[in-house]
Amino acid sequence: EFIYNVIVLNLQNRYHEKNVFFDNDVDEIKYVFDLDNTTIAPRSYELVRALDLTCLNLGYDDECRSNAKVFLDSYRNVYDISKEELMDGFKVYFLKKVHSLWIATEHYVNNSTRVDCFLDNEISMLDFYSKGLEGLVEKLIH
Repeated sequence: EFIYNVIVLNLQNRYHEKNVFFDNDVDEIKYVFDLDNTTIAPRSYELVRALDLTCLNLGYDDECRSNAKVFLDSYRNVYDISKEELMDGFKVYFLKKVHSLWIATEHYVNNSTRVDCFLDNEISMLDFYSKGLEGLVEKLIH
């Protein structure tokens, strides 16, 4: 039940000369042909993803939350975002993490231990989001 400017986002982050096509007449991107991770999400999803990857990736202690608040406050100085819209972004991010099978597939299907170092952090993040997401958003937005 997300109602805040839902858009299709290309979250692939692998733009390169073989999958980006330009319109030379106006010098801008015309097509992107690498849509493996395209998803429908509120615009706040990318903001939440950036918060998680840059500020909250080491945990949810006071320092990490303080850094996330500075990041969000700076963002809101340029583009305001409501608590509800931010929460929608967190919900989608959390759901995508819950349903992600990347670590399990790498470990169990591909017999790779290279991802094992991410497991503790992923479990901590999922545990924190399942119990403390509303409190985190409240602290970040005020």
